[in-house]
Amino acid sequence: MITGQIITISGLGDNSRKEKVIQSLANRVSAMGRTIVVDLDPQALSTKGFVASDSFSIQTIFEKKRDFPEVVQKTKLKNLFILPSNIDVARTVELDGVEERLTQISTYLKTKFDYIIIDTPPYINLILETSIKVADRVIISTQIESQTPYFLTKLLNKFAIESRKISILPIDYSEEKLIQYSEIVKKFDNYIIKQNSRRVVLNIDEIDKFNPLSLLNYRD
Repeated sequence: MITGQIITISGLGDNSRKEKVIQSLANRVSAMGRTIVVDLDPQALSTKGFVASDSFSIQTIFEKKRDFPEVVQKTKLKNLFILPSNIDVARTVELDGVEERLTQISTYLKTKFDYIIIDTPPYINLILETSIKVADRVIISTQIESQTPYFLTKLLNKFAIESRKISILPIDYSEEKLIQYSEIVKKFDNYIIKQNSRRVVLNIDEIDKFNPLSLLNYRD
């Protein structure tokens, strides 16, 4: 039986580019095993990025109106699939037992796929909370701005129990943002993803060029 790894990716800031990070990671790990992207963001940017149809979304699975074979879609890559989103997914958080249902869905997908990449809503709600709880690995794609340390502190305090599996990927770096970036490093260096002992920090143009497998390296 396959026991897949769940990687939850969330975004902090309007320019976090989490959908680009998700696409880069999914493309790479799909060469290593069966991979599915679970789009739980009502903006459906991952769904659009993989050119998937949003006629039936994962919302219909939450509501038990459709089963997985009807909703899961293949992408252009052989081992890469997606559970698409659409605006209806915004209603998911209102369903009774949504935490238990998402846990059940995650457990089922771990028996079918080697890698399950969850794209979360861009705000804290029960879907984000459960996506972090069920994950083996959590990546926060973080826009570099003056308010970032405040929001990171709030998020890490909220998920203190799960903090061991949370890592930060700073995005949108430029020389003009050196002061803001230095503040993030000072407060959260232990959480920033490292590759060959060096911090991974990206500007917008580098998102498609970095090695996404560095996201799977666990912190010491």
